[in-house]
Amino acid sequence: MIQIGIPEVLLLAVIVITASNPTSLVTMTRSTIKFFLKLKNDLNAAKTRIEEELNITELKHDIHNEEVLKSIDEKNGKG
Repeated sequence: MIQIGIPEVLLLAVIVITASNPTSLVTMTRSTIKFFLKLKNDLNAAKTRIEEELNITELKHDIHNEEVLKSIDEKNGKG
């Protein structure tokens, strides 16, 4: 898998900025922002859908409830 770090992204951004004219730069910036916002929304939707299908939220509540009961039992046993 390709690993691109922040320095490489910044270098690429500088090259794009210097190579393009101002009018296309505005258009490219808008398109890039729209792309990342759509990507963020799609990833959040996928995460929510996966959590719903796997009942992750319910499992988290069950684990939390078990931890609370365990701590109550420990306090009662020691007290």
